[in-house]
Amino acid sequence: MVLKYDGLLNQVWMDEKDSNLLICFGPPPSAHMDNPERSVRLALEIHHLLNKSGYVNTIGISGGMAYCGILGNDILRQYTVIGDVVNLSARITSIAQNKVLCDKATYHASNKIVNYEAPLIQNIKGFAEPVSLYEPKNLLEHNQNALNIPQSVGRHAELTQLMDAFNNTLSGKSACILLEGDSGMGKTRLLEDFKAQVLPGQGVLLPTSGDFISRHTPYIIWVNIFSTLLGLNQVTSAKDKQEALKVIEAKYGGKACLLNVVLQSNYKDSEEVKSLTESQKVVVTHHFLFQILEEESRKQPLVIVIDDAQWMVDEASWNLIKAVNADLNSCLLVMSFQKTEGFPEVKALQDKNAQRIILQELPDEAIDKLIYAKLNTKRISDEVSELVKKIAKGNPFFCLELAGSLLDQELLSFENDSCAFNTDVSIHKLSMPETVRGAVRQRIDRLNHGSQLSLKVASVVGNRFGKKIVTSIYPIKTERKLVPAFLQDAEKAGFINTQVVDNLEGYLFNNATTSEVAYEMTLAEQRRYLHRVSAEWYENNFRENLYPYYVRLADHWLKAGDNNKASDYHEKEAIRLFRLGFVKQALAVGLEGVKLLNPAFDWEQATLGQKIGEHLAFIHTYMQTRSIESLLDQKQLNNSNTEKVIKILLELAPFAHQSQQVELFAFMSIMCLRLTLEEGNGQSAAEVYSMYAIIHKSLTNDSAAALAWSNLALAVDKKNNHTLQARVSFIHGWFIAHWLVPHKDLIAIANEGADAGFKSGDILFGCFSLSLAVVLKSTAGLPLSEVITTAENHLIRNNHTVLNAAFHLVHEAQVAKALQGRTTAFTSLTDNQYEETKDLASICNTDLYNQIGYYLISKLKLNAHFGNWEEAIKWGNQALPLLPAFAHQPGEIDLEQFYTIAALYRATETSDQASDKLMHIANTSIHKISAWATLSPGNFSHKLLLLQGIREGLNGDLAVAEQMFELAAEKALTVGYIQDRALAYEHLARIQKRFGVNTEKALKASLDAYSSWGATGKVKYLHEQFTD
Repeated sequence: MVLKYDGLLNQVWMDEKDSNLLICFGPPPSAHMDNPERSVRLALEIHHLLNKSGYVNTIGISGGMAYCGILGNDILRQYTVIGDVVNLSARITSIAQNKVLCDKATYHASNKIVNYEAPLIQNIKGFAEPVSLYEPKNLLEHNQNALNIPQSVGRHAELTQLMDAFNNTLSGKSACILLEGDSGMGKTRLLEDFKAQVLPGQGVLLPTSGDFISRHTPYIIWVNIFSTLLGLNQVTSAKDKQEALKVIEAKYGGKACLLNVVLQSNYKDSEEVKSLTESQKVVVTHHFLFQILEEESRKQPLVIVIDDAQWMVDEASWNLIKAVNADLNSCLLVMSFQKTEGFPEVKALQDKNAQRIILQELPDEAIDKLIYAKLNTKRISDEVSELVKKIAKGNPFFCLELAGSLLDQELLSFENDSCAFNTDVSIHKLSMPETVRGAVRQRIDRLNHGSQLSLKVASVVGNRFGKKIVTSIYPIKTERKLVPAFLQDAEKAGFINTQVVDNLEGYLFNNATTSEVAYEMTLAEQRRYLHRVSAEWYENNFRENLYPYYVRLADHWLKAGDNNKASDYHEKEAIRLFRLGFVKQALAVGLEGVKLLNPAFDWEQATLGQKIGEHLAFIHTYMQTRSIESLLDQKQLNNSNTEKVIKILLELAPFAHQSQQVELFAFMSIMCLRLTLEEGNGQSAAEVYSMYAIIHKSLTNDSAAALAWSNLALAVDKKNNHTLQARVSFIHGWFIAHWLVPHKDLIAIANEGADAGFKSGDILFGCFSLSLAVVLKSTAGLPLSEVITTAENHLIRNNHTVLNAAFHLVHEAQVAKALQGRTTAFTSLTDNQYEETKDLASICNTDLYNQIGYYLISKLKLNAHFGNWEEAIKWGNQALPLLPAFAHQPGEIDLEQFYTIAALYRATETSDQASDKLMHIANTSIHKISAWATLSPGNFSHKLLLLQGIREGLNGDLAVAEQMFELAAEKALTVGYIQDRALAYEHLARIQKRFGVNTEKALKASLDAYSSWGATGKVKYLHEQFTD
């Protein structure tokens, strides 16, 4: 029997009274983590066997330190065990006849699997203090509650309500139950009891819980749910996980990458997903996840149980929750909150018939039952009952902790299944904790040193923690091999429960309060150290797959006092979220990282305007005594922290722009400039000046100063060996220089920027520059065939890597083809390669407002080119509200020019009121273009003359109109805008035709210009229009 449990039969001897056995567990080779359990199991078997055989026997069990080794000399020696622990076992056997008795250490180490009688307090010879002795009654069944606490004491009605809802789910119905109660009121226990009644085969149980640290991460609440549904939740090795992920990829094909957000996997985006915008990807992901839930619910009912739902604050998780509640059949959704107040989403669920259960304080009768169970007795004295109830005030968790505290302090005596205070206890003098936290602290204090320290280490790792990490970072290296046993002790004491964490064996704190108290009990300096080694452990053990832990690592490094590293992980998480399509969330996470580096950074919407004004005032004062060009020789930035702040802000600025947070975009750019002016030119200075050029142009409409800032950016980048050439070149050509510089002169800069981007790895701006080059070729009037060829070649280089940039390439090529007459109609963008509705107009279903604007403008432009004035106005009216998305870009020029042409002609075809409105619009645009022409005659004077010529001609002054058209054509030819020369002669011919004047010369000049441009479709159209 001893061999069965791998123990040591050390000695057998007889004296005048008894036969004696000394059995040991602990010395090699009998060293095991569960030695106390083994000793009790063996003792009960020996006791039962001897009783059955008619032998009275008494067994004493104790645990502790002892000398284990050889005593004697060459003549006589023996292996022996000596120490107080051995003496205590021997003394225990004299306490009572025919019993098995254990000391307190053995009781604590084994009460998870052994049911004990209430303790006896005995004075034992050789021991100064009374000793608590525990009699093991029997071994607990595998699923038996060690405390023998009945299911959800005092919560029968609530449990019945949950089970009724579940039974309805079995019949195909759905329900949502919102469970609400303060900390310690028994929400988690009630959910555990409910889950225990969901039997295998009745449905798929999908438990999960909220997490404070990761609360803003999209779909974080769904990670465990989908891991369970897709077979990843019990995978315990990296190899097995990869195999499981392959199975999932084979099942879902090109859509598998949409699961990255819930499986924390790294599937590469399929071509299908690459074609989606960020907002489309978010929508498609939502629908795909719901589709999986729907498919699974058809197989068997789903029971989704979300504990600590108050930490579920991300929009994506809530949207899926609301969809499940509204549209998913055969699904029970149970969510627990401390408070539902402040959650508008909860109100939305209640509006869809969600049921609400509020857990109130337990009645006295239920509190008594909890105390009975905790103390393992059938009766308790009124004094014990009243004391616990008075302090706990109906809180079940507090009640259990208080009862446990009384037991641990050995203030109670037990007799005949009844419990009372020891006779020497003065109740009025008792120092009892008055709060739950105090009770938990008191109980943790009574753990052995190793278990107490393990619990503190675990509290730093997190509410859920892996056994491996706690063992690895446990501060006392010589005790690390004992950490699993320490954690077992903490589990037996009821502080933690087993759970798989990060696909490894781990634990979950029984209550958030326990975790918080253990954390508070850890010295601040020790906490910082443990957070640092926790972070390093994740970095070392998940080096190849670190992205699921970015948020956790940011938190560890922050609490370790390393804001720099914490900011790094905020930045990484922001980029990860952006790639998944969650632009707003990515921006928020990234800006939190900025705040770690610069605590003064505040992006609250309510104060943004004021802060922008303060920064601009500083910039104005600073620049009063300096020229923009002089900043090229600005001092060098030597503050690495400021350098990093600027870098991250510039990286995040496009997120703000894309999510339509224009004021925030401006604030970020302006702040970067202020930091640069205050502290000097750093590695990102060129981009800082470039971005500010955009802001300056938007705020002041001063194109000349904006160009000076942009030229400064190019000069600084050149001085820094063109490290940011792709970025500053794109901004220079797309936003700034085209107002003052001939467009054809900017094409080479755009091409150089594209090449630099691909060479340096700045693919995003490399692709943007590829598109800029094509747009500039189009607006500069280069041959349409060259525009098409360049667009096609650049599309190959883009390789659909940057979707919005690729759109411009396809779009410009199709517009050029339409002018060539190669599409299905003059104003259509459909040919045998692209279908307008699918490949271009579909952009209107996204939030890519810049690209939507360009599409609408092209439809305006083509309809104006082909004389559909009313239709052109309709397209222009759609584009105008989107002007902020493409203001100061080449698209704005086309909008003003062709909307004005259409408005002027349409005004002659409508009633007086409509005509006056259109003429007002046209005159306003002509006034705007006049200002542009004053600023840059080469780029705009011919456009101004063209529009003025149309206006004068339609107003009846042919002579003035003819002069203006001729001058417009001449100026357009001089600066190389062949398309505008063609337009000037076309509209000269149109006006002459209205007056009945011969149009042959003007028409020929127009046809020649259009032919030179390559607009064969336009040539055909004009032949049709001017043929009698």
